[in-house]
Amino acid sequence: MTIRFRDFFPESQPGKKKVLGVFATLDYEPLTAVIDRVNEWVRASGVRVMTVETVVLPQVKDPAESTRTRFHTSYSADISWFQVVRVWYQDPA
Repeated sequence: MTIRFRDFFPESQPGKKKVLGVFATLDYEPLTAVIDRVNEWVRASGVRVMTVETVVLPQVKDPAESTRTRFHTSYSADISWFQVVRVWYQDPA
C-alpha cells in the first residue's frame, strides 16, 4: 500500500484586491471553492481518500513548497499564511 498526499491551495482571484491601509493585496477564493476543487479531483482521479485536513502554511504559494519540513519567517515583513486542504489517499488499484 502506498500512501500519498496532495495539497490544494486557494487560487488568487484576478482583478480582486483587498486594500489594507495604503497596501493592496491579492484576494483569494474561499475555502468552500477549494473544497469544490478537491471533490472534482477525487471524482476524476478515482483515488481512495484516507483523510482530509487543513494545513496553514506561511508564505507558500507553490504546491511543491508544501513538502518542505522547515519554514523560516521574519516579523519585519508582511507574511501571507495560506489555509491549504491536504488530502491523504491511496492510488486506485
